[in-house]
Amino acid sequence: MRSLVDVWREPLFWVQAGVFSREYHLVLGDERLATLRFAGFTGREANAESAEGHWILRRDGRLSRSVTILDAAGDRAIARFEGHWFGRGRLTFEGGESVDWRSLGFWGLEWGFAREGGDPVVRIRNRFSFLRDKAGVTIERDSQPARELAVMAILGWYLLVRMKRRAAAAA
Repeated sequence: MRSLVDVWREPLFWVQAGVFSREYHLVLGDERLATLRFAGFTGREANAESAEGHWILRRDGRLSRSVTILDAAGDRAIARFEGHWFGRGRLTFEGGESVDWRSLGFWGLEWGFAREGGDPVVRIRNRFSFLRDKAGVTIERDSQPARELAVMAILGWYLLVRMKRRAAAAA
């Protein structure tokens, strides 16, 4: 897999692996750059991988909006997402840097992580695709470390898929 830093100016997409699959791929054309796999029936945990690393995303508790991002061994937290009302939240990395997760558009079609000043770092825009989930991803390289960009791209998609599932369950 190539690093997201090598392709950050290219059009990237999250695509569902199959109609009923719980696996998603971040792709550039036919090239896979990252994978997100929901584990178990409840989807409380997901496994993610990219050239920047392997992680476990674990939702804290049954009704919690918080997600802890652990290294692949599952013994060290590298980041923590604290969810707030209306889908918003804050992602804080182990070094203390944080970014806000929020809707970037009026209709909620585009979400992303933005710095405190409001400048987006990673944008994810839902795209219509018959029977499968799909979204476009834009990465603003700037000075963000590659590992943090990968975590934001993966966690952002994880959060959007969870939002879609909650909305479908409520309908």
